[in-house]
Amino acid sequence: SEDKLRADIADQIRLRKLVISAHQLAVTEGELRKIFQEQRAKLAAPASVHLHQIFVKTEAEAKDVAAKLKEGADFAALARARSLAPTGKYGGDYGFVPREMLPDDIGDIVFAMKNGELRTVSSPQGFFVLQVSGTKPAKPAQYEAVKEELRDLLLEQKMKTVLPGYLRQLRSQAEIKPMGTAE
Repeated sequence: SEDKLRADIADQIRLRKLVISAHQLAVTEGELRKIFQEQRAKLAAPASVHLHQIFVKTEAEAKDVAAKLKEGADFAALARARSLAPTGKYGGDYGFVPREMLPDDIGDIVFAMKNGELRTVSSPQGFFVLQVSGTKPAKPAQYEAVKEELRDLLLEQKMKTVLPGYLRQLRSQAEIKPMGTAE
């Protein structure tokens, strides 16, 4: 239930604060800058394209869809009516997608397309009618933009290191009695 979820999250937050406080865990600016330099390439935003797709079973359907689009049909309306892909209900809008998220053969095609261009691509499951409506160039990671996310990541790593020993220590100091017994 929602109440249970809220209670669980509150418990996790209390546990995190307790461990951080008990072990005086902190992340220094030097640690942040070091991990940023090590992970800079992974933190960068890759180039991406705004992809729209309509997926159909047969080549004849794909040709029909492409012809209607070339005649001026609305891509979103046609996707809602004809696409078998989950994105069909969203008008075929796949959103901005980096090349790494696409199969190699599709990625090569999509990243070579111009804005507004239509392409029909076959796959083992059927046919995709694809259109690109925008591009975003790769963007290098900015330290200030990822600093707090890195701080949380490093704190989490430090907590995982100290938590098992801290729990053992607390258990060894605890006086555990069966419930319902008199003192």
